[in-house]
Amino acid sequence: MDTEREVRAAFQDVLQMFNQVHPGHTPALTKN
Repeated sequence: MDTEREVRAAFQDVLQMFNQVHPGHTPALTKN
């Protein structure tokens, strides 16, 4: 199962949406 991959992909999508709603405000979690 690629559950972790799916979760990471979904998390990245949510972060992208969050960055679009709040430009300039990037959580530290986005730093890989």
